[in-house]
Amino acid sequence: MVNDIERELHLLGKTEIESSVIGEMAIERLKELDSVAYIRYASVYRDFQDEESFAKEIEALTSDSASGGRRSQLRLIPDNVPRLADRGKKRRKLPAS
Repeated sequence: MVNDIERELHLLGKTEIESSVIGEMAIERLKELDSVAYIRYASVYRDFQDEESFAKEIEALTSDSASGGRRSQLRLIPDNVPRLADRGKKRRKLPAS
């Protein structure tokens, strides 16, 4: 995502770019990449003043997702990665205090 933003900024060919432009680039990419990260960033960047504006943003995000307007969130850990429980390892019990 950062490389994509940097490439787009270079294509603008400007020596100075307003931080709001970079913020908008980041928020749009986060919206496509990770809905939770988007909401967290948007809550600070958009400076929601009340619960209603925050709820409206979440509602818009979920309605976009339900209508197929957004691809699903990327998985943090692929399904094919063995889990600790799958490897037969047990956690060691700590002595009682």
